[in-house]
Amino acid sequence: MDSIYEQITHESIDLVLDHFEAGYSVARLAGELGYAPDVVQHMLACAYFDEGRIDKAEGLAREAVDKYAGPETHNLLLRCLLASPRDTKQEFHDESVRWAALYEDKMGSGFDQAKHGNREPEKILRLGFLCDYLGDTLFGAFLAFPLFDRLRKGGAKVYLYNFGAPNSTCDDATDICRDVRALSSDALGQQIHDDEIDILFDLNGRLRVNNRYAAMIKRPAPIQVSYMNLAGTSGLGCIDYVVTDENAVPPEDDRYYTEQVCRLPCGANGAFLLPGAQGAYKSEQHVPVGPSPVKKKGFVTFGSFNATFKLSDESLGAWAEILQRVPDSRLLLKSHFFARRRMRERVEVYFAKQKIAPERVTIEEQSPFFDMWRRYGDVDIALDTMPYTGGSTTLHALWQGVPVITRRGSDWRGRMPTSMLMS
Repeated sequence: MDSIYEQITHESIDLVLDHFEAGYSVARLAGELGYAPDVVQHMLACAYFDEGRIDKAEGLAREAVDKYAGPETHNLLLRCLLASPRDTKQEFHDESVRWAALYEDKMGSGFDQAKHGNREPEKILRLGFLCDYLGDTLFGAFLAFPLFDRLRKGGAKVYLYNFGAPNSTCDDATDICRDVRALSSDALGQQIHDDEIDILFDLNGRLRVNNRYAAMIKRPAPIQVSYMNLAGTSGLGCIDYVVTDENAVPPEDDRYYTEQVCRLPCGANGAFLLPGAQGAYKSEQHVPVGPSPVKKKGFVTFGSFNATFKLSDESLGAWAEILQRVPDSRLLLKSHFFARRRMRERVEVYFAKQKIAPERVTIEEQSPFFDMWRRYGDVDIALDTMPYTGGSTTLHALWQGVPVITRRGSDWRGRMPTSMLMS
C-alpha cells in the first residue's frame, strides 16, 4: 500500500483530491485508477494528512479502519491522532494499545533468547537500529550519525537495518549496514537475531508511512527501545523502553506510555554535527553563519522549513498575526510538499483571507541539503509549528545561527523544541 502511494506523482495526487472533492466516490476513483478501494481511501487520507488537513484525514482513516481492518490502515489512524489539532495523548495511548491487542499476537511468536545470555561487563554491546530514512540528510546529519559515532567511540558495535534508500554515509557511520528492504518480517527478525543484537532501537515509529513493527513483535533482541521519531507510546508489549527527557515527558505523563520511560539528563534529541564528521557531512562543507538578514534588508524575515502536515490552522493563524503585528516583515516557508499545487494554494488562500499581501509570503520546495542550509541565511527568526512541533528542522535552524520561537505543548509532540532549547 505504501509503495503504491509513493509511486503517485504530486500532479496525480492533486487531481485525485480535486475529483474526490468534486463528488467522485472512492469506488469510482478506484475503478478509474485501477487500485482497490482500500488503497484509494488510504491514499486520500495520506494526501489530506500531508496537506495539514488532519481532521479530514482522520475521518477517512476512521472509515478505513471500520471497512478495511488491518495493521497498516489502523496505523494511519494513529498517525492522524499524533498530528491532530486536539489534545489526543490519552486517545493515542488507548488506540495504540488497541492496535497491539488486535495484531501483536497474530504477527508471530518470539525467538529463543538463550544465545543472548552473556551479560559480562566486558562484553562488546551490539546495538541495532531500524530505520528507513537515514539517506535523508535532514535527519541523519544531526541526530543518527553523531549518535552512532559516539556509541562506536564508546566501544559499542553499531548495526543499521536500513529499509530505505541505500546511502554510502550509512556504511561509513556504522560497523554493519544491512539493506533489508527485500526481507520479510520473519527474515528481518531472523537476521537481527542471528546478528546477536543486544539492544534494538526503532527509529521510525508510527508517524512515518513505513515501520517494521512486525519484525520487532517477534522479539529478535532481548531489549527493544523506541527512540527519536515517535513522540508517544508504541503501545507494544515487545518494546521495553522509550528514550526521552523530563522536558518532553515529565513524570506525571508516564501513564500515557506502555514502555518504561527512560529520561536522559541532557536532552533526548540534542545531538549536533560537530567538526570532524565523516562521509557526506564533512565539516568543510558547512555553510558559514552570516549576519542577520534584517541588517541588510531592513525588515524581519520569519521562516519555517517544517513538514507541511504540521501547518495547522493554529500555526498559520499565529504566523499571520505575527506578520500583521510586525510591520514590513516577511515569511519564508520551505518544504518538499510545496511541489504540490494544492499545498501552495492552501497557504496562499489562508494568508490572503488574513489580508497579508502575497509578496510578504514566499513558498519554496525543498532543495539539496546544503542549499537548504544556505537558505537559513535569509531567515532572522524561525517560527515553530503547533501542536506538532519541529524536530530536526529546529536543530538545523540553531546550527545556522537562527533563533527558534516555540510554544510548549501539552504532550511530547508539542515539546520537542522545548527539549532541544532547554538542553
